[in-house]
Amino acid sequence: MCETRVLNHGNDALVSYCVHCKSIYFWYNNLLLTFTHDSFQVFREMVNEIEFEECATIFPDGIERAVMHSPCKSIRFTFTWGEWKRMKAAIEDAVLMEQVYACM
Repeated sequence: MCETRVLNHGNDALVSYCVHCKSIYFWYNNLLLTFTHDSFQVFREMVNEIEFEECATIFPDGIERAVMHSPCKSIRFTFTWGEWKRMKAAIEDAVLMEQVYACM
């Protein structure tokens, strides 16, 4: 059974860590991603390398969204500017909390 530690809980995101299976769960709106520690770091680096303005486009509803590719070529994630900022903040906060737990 999972024993989870919450690493971040914000408006749109919840990031938790399972002590037993060593998985990081990143819940963002209707999206749930599961990572190992190393793959979460790779995801963080990938997100930090993306500039919203460079990958944003106007969608048919008139809202500008950034498009982020996933490892599966047929799946893409889209974020408004506000969603993008909140997602990046949630990731950074989770990394800091993970470091705090590691020190304990």
